[in-house]
Amino acid sequence: MATQTTSSANSSTVGLGPSRAVYGPQHPHPYKPSHTPKPSPLRPHVLAKDRLRLWRPLVGRSSRGSGLPPGDDDLRRIFDVIAVAWAEGTAETYGSGLLSFHIFCDTKAITEAARAPAAPTLIAAYISTLAGFLSGGTISNYVSGIRAWHILHGVPWAMNVAELEALLRAADRLTPASSKRQARMPYTIDILSKLRPFFDLSKYLDASVWSCLTTLFWSTSRGGEFTVKTLVEVLARCAIKSVDASGTSYRMLYVNLPL
Repeated sequence: MATQTTSSANSSTVGLGPSRAVYGPQHPHPYKPSHTPKPSPLRPHVLAKDRLRLWRPLVGRSSRGSGLPPGDDDLRRIFDVIAVAWAEGTAETYGSGLLSFHIFCDTKAITEAARAPAAPTLIAAYISTLAGFLSGGTISNYVSGIRAWHILHGVPWAMNVAELEALLRAADRLTPASSKRQARMPYTIDILSKLRPFFDLSKYLDASVWSCLTTLFWSTSRGGEFTVKTLVEVLARCAIKSVDASGTSYRMLYVNLPL
Protein backbone atom coordinates (compact mmCIF):
# COMPACT_ATOMS: atom_id res chain seq x y z
CA MET A 1 0.00 0.00 0.00
CA ALA A 2 1.22 3.48 -0.78
CA THR A 3 0.17 6.67 0.91
CA GLN A 4 0.29 10.27 -0.17
CA THR A 5 -0.05 13.41 1.90
CA THR A 6 -2.03 16.43 0.84
CA SER A 7 -2.74 19.77 2.43
CA SER A 8 -5.34 22.37 1.55
CA ALA A 9 -4.01 25.12 3.81
CA ASN A 10 -3.03 28.45 2.32
CA SER A 11 -1.24 31.50 3.66
CA SER A 12 -4.44 33.20 4.77
CA THR A 13 -5.91 30.31 6.73
CA VAL A 14 -2.96 28.20 7.83
CA GLY A 15 -3.11 27.23 11.45
CA LEU A 16 -6.69 28.19 12.10
CA GLY A 17 -8.04 24.68 12.42
CA PRO A 18 -9.77 22.10 10.21
CA SER A 19 -13.17 22.47 8.68
CA ARG A 20 -15.73 20.37 10.51
CA ALA A 21 -18.85 18.47 9.58
CA VAL A 22 -20.90 18.53 12.77
CA TYR A 23 -23.66 15.95 13.20
CA GLY A 24 -24.95 17.30 16.48
CA PRO A 25 -24.21 19.85 19.21
CA GLN A 26 -21.53 19.04 21.72
CA HIS A 27 -22.08 20.01 25.32
CA PRO A 28 -19.82 19.28 28.29
CA HIS A 29 -20.99 16.66 30.75
CA PRO A 30 -21.57 17.78 34.33
CA TYR A 31 -18.50 17.58 36.52
CA LYS A 32 -18.24 14.57 38.79
CA PRO A 33 -19.08 15.48 42.42
CA SER A 34 -15.57 14.50 43.53
CA HIS A 35 -13.93 16.35 40.65
CA THR A 36 -15.61 19.74 40.52
CA PRO A 37 -13.64 23.01 40.46
CA LYS A 38 -14.80 26.14 42.23
CA PRO A 39 -16.78 28.42 39.89
CA SER A 40 -14.68 31.11 38.21
CA PRO A 41 -15.31 33.47 35.29
CA LEU A 42 -11.81 32.55 34.10
CA ARG A 43 -12.81 28.90 33.71
CA PRO A 44 -16.18 28.39 31.98
CA HIS A 45 -17.68 24.92 31.85
CA VAL A 46 -16.55 23.72 28.41
CA LEU A 47 -15.44 20.51 26.74
CA ALA A 48 -12.09 19.16 27.93
CA LYS A 49 -10.55 19.76 24.49
CA ASP A 50 -11.45 23.47 24.71
CA ARG A 51 -10.03 24.20 28.17
CA LEU A 52 -6.56 25.01 26.86
CA ARG A 53 -8.02 27.84 24.79
CA LEU A 54 -10.97 29.03 26.85
CA TRP A 55 -9.61 28.78 30.39
CA ARG A 56 -7.69 32.00 30.93
CA PRO A 57 -4.98 32.93 33.40
CA LEU A 58 -5.45 36.10 35.43
CA VAL A 59 -2.80 37.89 33.33
CA GLY A 60 -1.98 36.71 29.82
CA ARG A 61 0.08 37.80 26.83
CA SER A 62 0.79 41.52 26.51
CA SER A 63 2.10 43.67 23.68
CA ARG A 64 4.04 45.88 26.09
CA GLY A 65 7.70 46.14 25.15
CA SER A 66 7.15 44.33 21.82
CA GLY A 67 7.07 47.42 19.61
CA LEU A 68 3.66 46.36 18.28
CA PRO A 69 0.97 49.02 18.12
CA PRO A 70 -1.77 48.85 20.75
CA GLY A 71 -4.64 46.55 19.85
CA ASP A 72 -5.68 42.92 20.01
CA ASP A 73 -5.26 41.83 16.36
CA ASP A 74 -1.63 40.74 16.57
CA LEU A 75 -2.05 39.16 19.98
CA ARG A 76 -5.11 37.28 18.79
CA ARG A 77 -3.27 36.04 15.72
CA ILE A 78 -0.41 34.76 17.89
CA PHE A 79 -2.95 32.96 20.08
CA ASP A 80 -4.82 31.45 17.10
CA VAL A 81 -1.64 30.11 15.52
CA ILE A 82 -0.21 28.61 18.72
CA ALA A 83 -3.59 27.03 19.51
CA VAL A 84 -3.22 24.51 16.66
CA ALA A 85 0.15 23.29 17.90
CA TRP A 86 -1.65 20.49 19.73
CA ALA A 87 -3.90 17.87 18.12
CA GLU A 88 -7.46 17.64 19.38
CA GLY A 89 -6.81 14.41 21.28
CA THR A 90 -3.77 15.95 22.96
CA ALA A 91 -5.74 19.08 23.85
CA GLU A 92 -8.41 16.88 25.43
CA THR A 93 -5.83 15.09 27.59
CA TYR A 94 -4.24 18.39 28.53
CA GLY A 95 -7.69 19.74 29.42
CA SER A 96 -8.11 16.93 31.92
CA GLY A 97 -4.77 17.92 33.41
CA LEU A 98 -5.86 21.55 33.69
CA LEU A 99 -9.00 20.52 35.54
CA SER A 100 -6.95 18.42 37.96
CA PHE A 101 -4.46 21.25 38.50
CA HIS A 102 -7.10 23.88 39.28
CA ILE A 103 -8.96 21.55 41.65
CA PHE A 104 -5.64 21.01 43.44
CA CYS A 105 -5.16 24.79 43.61
CA ASP A 106 -8.72 25.20 44.92
CA THR A 107 -8.07 22.76 47.77
CA LYS A 108 -4.86 24.63 48.66
CA ALA A 109 -6.52 28.06 48.37
CA ILE A 110 -3.98 29.10 45.71
CA THR A 111 -4.78 32.55 44.33
CA GLU A 112 -5.36 33.10 40.61
CA ALA A 113 -2.20 35.18 40.36
CA ALA A 114 -0.15 32.31 41.82
CA ARG A 115 -1.52 29.73 39.39
CA ALA A 116 0.00 31.36 36.31
CA PRO A 117 2.88 31.78 36.20
CA ALA A 118 3.08 28.70 38.40
CA ALA A 119 6.03 28.53 40.77
CA PRO A 120 8.28 25.44 40.57
CA THR A 121 7.34 24.51 44.14
CA LEU A 122 3.63 24.61 43.29
CA ILE A 123 4.13 22.21 40.38
CA ALA A 124 6.36 20.01 42.55
CA ALA A 125 3.64 19.86 45.22
CA TYR A 126 1.04 19.02 42.57
CA ILE A 127 3.12 16.13 41.18
CA SER A 128 3.89 14.84 44.68
CA THR A 129 0.18 14.83 45.52
CA LEU A 130 -0.69 12.71 42.48
CA ALA A 131 2.31 10.36 42.70
CA GLY A 132 1.29 6.88 43.79
CA PHE A 133 -2.35 7.44 42.81
CA LEU A 134 -2.08 7.95 39.04
CA SER A 135 0.28 6.46 36.48
CA GLY A 136 3.52 8.29 35.77
CA GLY A 137 2.44 8.76 32.16
CA THR A 138 -0.82 10.42 33.19
CA ILE A 139 0.96 12.78 35.59
CA SER A 140 3.51 13.66 32.91
CA ASN A 141 0.68 14.45 30.46
CA TYR A 142 -1.05 16.61 33.07
CA VAL A 143 2.12 18.63 33.69
CA SER A 144 2.59 18.99 29.92
CA GLY A 145 -0.95 20.36 29.79
CA ILE A 146 -0.19 23.01 32.41
CA ARG A 147 2.94 23.95 30.46
CA ALA A 148 0.98 24.16 27.18
CA TRP A 149 -1.60 26.39 28.89
CA HIS A 150 1.17 28.76 29.98
CA ILE A 151 2.68 28.83 26.48
CA LEU A 152 -0.64 29.39 24.70
CA HIS A 153 -1.57 32.33 26.91
CA GLY A 154 1.88 33.90 26.91
CA VAL A 155 2.68 33.19 30.56
CA PRO A 156 6.31 32.36 31.49
CA TRP A 157 7.00 28.72 32.33
CA ALA A 158 10.14 28.72 34.47
CA MET A 159 10.66 25.36 36.14
CA ASN A 160 13.61 23.78 37.93
CA VAL A 161 14.23 21.29 35.10
CA ALA A 162 16.35 18.86 37.14
CA GLU A 163 13.79 18.80 39.96
CA LEU A 164 10.88 18.41 37.54
CA GLU A 165 12.52 15.50 35.70
CA ALA A 166 13.34 13.77 39.00
CA LEU A 167 9.77 14.17 40.22
CA LEU A 168 8.33 12.73 37.00
CA ARG A 169 10.73 9.77 37.13
CA ALA A 170 9.70 9.15 40.73
CA ALA A 171 6.01 9.41 39.79
CA ASP A 172 6.61 6.80 37.10
CA ARG A 173 8.23 4.43 39.58
CA LEU A 174 5.35 4.97 42.01
CA THR A 175 2.71 4.07 39.42
CA PRO A 176 0.15 1.85 41.20
CA ALA A 177 -0.22 -1.69 39.95
CA SER A 178 -3.84 -0.99 39.03
CA SER A 179 -2.65 1.56 36.45
CA LYS A 180 -0.22 -0.78 34.72
CA ARG A 181 -1.16 -2.84 31.69
CA GLN A 182 0.51 -6.09 30.85
CA ALA A 183 2.22 -6.31 27.48
CA ARG A 184 -0.07 -7.81 24.83
CA MET A 185 0.84 -10.01 21.92
CA PRO A 186 0.95 -8.19 18.58
CA TYR A 187 -1.35 -8.94 15.67
CA THR A 188 0.14 -11.43 13.20
CA ILE A 189 -0.76 -12.68 9.75
CA ASP A 190 -1.91 -15.92 11.37
CA ILE A 191 -4.36 -14.01 13.58
CA LEU A 192 -5.71 -12.09 10.58
CA SER A 193 -6.15 -15.35 8.68
CA LYS A 194 -8.22 -16.77 11.52
CA LEU A 195 -10.37 -13.64 11.68
CA ARG A 196 -11.00 -13.42 7.92
CA PRO A 197 -13.79 -16.08 7.71
CA PHE A 198 -15.92 -14.01 10.11
CA PHE A 199 -16.13 -11.10 7.67
CA ASP A 200 -18.62 -11.01 4.81
CA LEU A 201 -16.99 -8.57 2.40
CA SER A 202 -20.23 -8.18 0.46
CA LYS A 203 -21.54 -6.19 3.45
CA TYR A 204 -20.42 -2.59 3.78
CA LEU A 205 -19.78 -2.77 7.55
CA ASP A 206 -17.73 -5.96 7.36
CA ALA A 207 -15.77 -4.67 4.37
CA SER A 208 -15.06 -1.38 6.15
CA VAL A 209 -13.86 -3.03 9.36
CA TRP A 210 -11.73 -5.58 7.49
CA SER A 211 -10.16 -2.93 5.25
CA CYS A 212 -9.42 -0.77 8.29
CA LEU A 213 -7.85 -3.69 10.15
CA THR A 214 -5.65 -4.79 7.27
CA THR A 215 -4.67 -1.21 6.43
CA LEU A 216 -3.56 -0.59 9.98
CA PHE A 217 -1.63 -3.87 9.96
CA TRP A 218 0.22 -3.50 6.67
CA SER A 219 0.93 0.22 7.05
CA THR A 220 1.93 -0.17 10.74
CA SER A 221 -0.28 2.82 11.53
CA ARG A 222 -2.00 3.88 14.70
CA GLY A 223 -5.73 3.39 15.08
CA GLY A 224 -6.34 7.12 15.47
CA GLU A 225 -4.90 7.74 12.00
CA PHE A 226 -7.59 5.71 10.22
CA THR A 227 -10.55 5.88 12.58
CA VAL A 228 -12.68 8.46 14.40
CA LYS A 229 -13.96 8.10 17.97
CA THR A 230 -17.57 9.05 17.23
CA LEU A 231 -19.74 10.40 14.43
CA VAL A 232 -20.83 13.36 16.55
CA GLU A 233 -18.09 15.47 15.05
CA VAL A 234 -16.11 14.41 11.98
CA LEU A 235 -13.03 16.41 11.10
CA ALA A 236 -13.81 16.78 7.42
CA ARG A 237 -10.30 17.86 6.51
CA CYS A 238 -8.48 15.34 8.73
CA ALA A 239 -10.54 12.13 8.52
CA ILE A 240 -9.90 9.71 5.64
CA LYS A 241 -12.92 9.31 3.36
CA SER A 242 -13.69 7.01 0.44
CA VAL A 243 -12.83 9.77 -2.03
CA ASP A 244 -9.30 9.84 -0.61
CA ALA A 245 -8.57 6.33 -1.90
CA SER A 246 -7.80 5.37 -5.49
CA GLY A 247 -6.64 2.15 -7.11
CA THR A 248 -4.24 1.28 -9.91
CA SER A 249 -3.86 -1.52 -12.41
CA TYR A 250 -1.11 -2.98 -10.23
CA ARG A 251 -3.46 -3.78 -7.35
CA MET A 252 -2.11 -0.91 -5.32
CA LEU A 253 -4.25 1.42 -3.27
CA TYR A 254 -3.24 5.03 -2.76
CA VAL A 255 -4.67 6.77 0.29
CA ASN A 256 -4.39 10.52 0.66
CA LEU A 257 -3.79 11.49 4.29
CA PRO A 258 -5.22 15.02 4.68
CA LEU A 259 -3.32 17.44 6.92
